[in-house]
Amino acid sequence: MDVILSIKDLVAEFVTPDGPVRAVNHVTLSLRRGGTLAITGESGSGKSTLGLCVLNLLPHPGQILSGSIYFDGRNLLEMDQRNLRAVRGRDIAMVFQEPM
Repeated sequence: MDVILSIKDLVAEFVTPDGPVRAVNHVTLSLRRGGTLAITGESGSGKSTLGLCVLNLLPHPGQILSGSIYFDGRNLLEMDQRNLRAVRGRDIAMVFQEPM
């Protein structure tokens, strides 16, 4: 089975009045096609931020500082908005615990 999602050394933070807050700190993971991945952790540990990074939807003042995210061989962090919109929802999506 080949890898469909590969995240390498991903770092993301939010700039706050008190300084930067590291929300994702050097995350590396891979998911094989047809596999299942569960991300668990305490509230505020960066699970949703990681998901938003994968979709390249991290809201301001968040920013991805370094790392790479490949989905089905495509670098999501280098795709333009038009191509990202074609991938989101159709090929990759995020399901929140509390969707309401």
